[in-house]
Amino acid sequence: SNLYIAELEYGKAAFCLEELIMANPQCHLYHQRYAEIRYTQGGTENMELARKYFAQAAKLNPTSIRALFGLFLAASHLASQQKGGGKGSKSENKKYAAWAAKQIQERYEAVGQREESQMKALTATLDSLEIS
Repeated sequence: SNLYIAELEYGKAAFCLEELIMANPQCHLYHQRYAEIRYTQGGTENMELARKYFAQAAKLNPTSIRALFGLFLAASHLASQQKGGGKGSKSENKKYAAWAAKQIQERYEAVGQREESQMKALTATLDSLEIS
């Protein structure tokens, strides 16, 4: 998939990752990489897939900050694009984004990143990305 990504062939790279996920569904790195490709492709359908696969990567490896940030960004993007109501609604995506932001903050606090300036910077960054 890396060769296809280098050539900007994201559809072919996604296909490669789909095959890897089918061969090894418990590998969080495959789910995460697939989600990153779909996020890069953009569009509502790809963004929804990205959110789902980032969530699965975070479920398989709860310590993955990268998966949590991906989930936060994908859910925030979807929340900013959608109207209320229905499946995958704005409020649902806002909840996903808020949950991911909370998990990120908890992970940083758990590893000793308790310096006031660092935590304020993290909180400000997450707040600036929040959807109103």
